[in-house]
Amino acid sequence: MYLDRMSAGVHDNVTVRHVVCSVCDCTEALLPQCNSYCPTNQDQMKVCCINGCDDMAQPGYRTCMQSAQRAFQSAAEQKNTAMFQLRSRLR
Repeated sequence: MYLDRMSAGVHDNVTVRHVVCSVCDCTEALLPQCNSYCPTNQDQMKVCCINGCDDMAQPGYRTCMQSAQRAFQSAAEQKNTAMFQLRSRLR
């Protein structure tokens, strides 16, 4: 049996996935693969990343100006810092 496409696979606890656009049901390839959106849907990078919010994201942020959404982005960014990880290990 010949498979012409693989959607996902796991090898040694590392997930390998078929990289496609983040827009639902869009199967266009990403150029380059580190992008989240294909060239057709590149304008979605300017929209707030919170589900259900259609406001425009502010320059330098992935969220709009609403304080709750800006706090969500700040908390997500803080979790990626080494100090946050060290504090959680200390606890």
